[in-house]
Amino acid sequence: MHWERAQLRSCARGTLYVFCAATLLGACSGGPADTDDGGSGSDAEVGSARLFIEVSAEREEDEVTLATGRTGLAELRARNDRGGDLEPRLEAVGSVDLTASDPIDVGDVIPATYGRVTMRLEAGDWGPAFQLELVHAGGTVTVESRDGLNVDVRCEVPIRLAPGDDGELRVELDTGEVWSTIAMTGPVDGEVRIDAESDPSRLAGVEAAFAGAWSVSCEGGVEGSAEALETE
Repeated sequence: MHWERAQLRSCARGTLYVFCAATLLGACSGGPADTDDGGSGSDAEVGSARLFIEVSAEREEDEVTLATGRTGLAELRARNDRGGDLEPRLEAVGSVDLTASDPIDVGDVIPATYGRVTMRLEAGDWGPAFQLELVHAGGTVTVESRDGLNVDVRCEVPIRLAPGDDGELRVELDTGEVWSTIAMTGPVDGEVRIDAESDPSRLAGVEAAFAGAWSVSCEGGVEGSAEALETE
């Protein structure tokens, strides 16, 4: 089971799992469902697939440790080749602990080709858009942003989930990339705070690095077509 496997992972990585129990309703799709072999499918293909989305951050990166990390997840969406309302989507998820998170149930979706995840990060009642506490030999750097950020990541190889398949999309923040930007743009020794009040110009660079430092890998099902996801 994916959940049992996740429980056994090293504590060096925190995770957020998003579970989807998926049901394909062929009668509601406007026509017969596609099959993996490219055929027209039966009049009503019925089954379920299970999808996991893991959002995590590297805890240890060379000279720095991510002591705490949170992001305000206003929207989480798993993109597929069906598009629109057939893509699993969560709104106002809230503050996500990048070092330790609980499962969230997305709801019912149809089996399809998955290989892209989009996230909207915002401040809200749950707190800032993101907050990081990075510890190194010379001190601690705390970053806090309340500006909205968009994250859009794609798998190198998408996965096609058929009824009965399990799939997992692993979204990961490269802490080292964010740290490199911090270290190149100002002092890091002692107790350093970077936010809109203390150092807005430096914060803008860190925000850009944070938004661009994510990647996603896909596991499960069979290899899908990247062209199938080019719907926008």
